[in-house]
Amino acid sequence: IREKYDVKESDFLLVTGGKIDRDKNVHLLVEAISAIEDKNLRLMIFGNISPEVESIIDGFGDDRVIKVGWIPSNRVYDFMYAADLVVFPGLHSVMWEQAVAARVPCLFSKLKGFEHIDIGGNAVFFENRSADCYRNVILKVLKDQELYARLKRCASTERADDFLYSQIAKRVVDEAFINEL
Repeated sequence: IREKYDVKESDFLLVTGGKIDRDKNVHLLVEAISAIEDKNLRLMIFGNISPEVESIIDGFGDDRVIKVGWIPSNRVYDFMYAADLVVFPGLHSVMWEQAVAARVPCLFSKLKGFEHIDIGGNAVFFENRSADCYRNVILKVLKDQELYARLKRCASTERADDFLYSQIAKRVVDEAFINEL
């Protein structure tokens, strides 16, 4: 994925995706990225972007932002695996759990009821939904190598496997079977 989209190994790649509307705050994420003066910072966005949000994103004219467009669901993990950091700055999506399962460090909006995606330090949470907040958190992760190393280490634990669809399906089937006995 990185090679296909001309992302160098020396680049720090943020990836986000899904059905991108105003509530996902990707336009604010692009604003935050545009305010960071780091030529090696890149943002890849996959999925359908609403026309309103796409015009806002395009207005920044930042060539570090890569819009991939729609991808089939069986390719989502490929994009997440390519990321140095998976970022979801808005409302919840099932992609959050997929990002945890991909064993990649994450940044998520802090939302009540979604604390389960923190599996012991794999994620940093945005305290509020603003471009300034996103910029500050991203800069902190970029500058603090110890923090990033901890995020990577914690994201790589076996607890991440609990978020794989195959494991979720197995638990559902097991519970249904136990209830039949």
